[in-house]
Amino acid sequence: MNPNTPVGCPQCGGQMDLWQAGRRLALTGLFASVTDWIEVDIYSCPACGRLAFFRTNFLPQPKKHVPVEPEPTDVDTAAFYVPGTGELVKCPVCGKEHPRDDAFCPLCGTRRDQPCPWCGKWFPAAQPVCPWCGHGRDEE
Repeated sequence: MNPNTPVGCPQCGGQMDLWQAGRRLALTGLFASVTDWIEVDIYSCPACGRLAFFRTNFLPQPKKHVPVEPEPTDVDTAAFYVPGTGELVKCPVCGKEHPRDDAFCPLCGTRRDQPCPWCGKWFPAAQPVCPWCGHGRDEE
């Protein structure tokens, strides 16, 4: 691979640096003889420490653009969310006001009920203290 070509880390997305060029990597296995090897360039990610191996003189092909199919227009998406009729409450994650009897926030999808990190029972996400065990959501 060309050392001037930027290589993205598959783990964290950072840019990888060329660590060692032209190293011989032995091929072992059922069909490989003792003398089989390939030349590889080894790239290292300074952010997460991941190593990546590429064949020396390998030229990656540009990715092909795959067009996304548009969503069908004849689907009635309003039928998927039917708002409740209770008093309005504020979502603890995004702040959107929605009816109290909604099972989830229509904007960010956060469930109204969340499990207690201590006892595991579900209770409204807007309440800071579990009504069953008395522990707070943010207690450590």
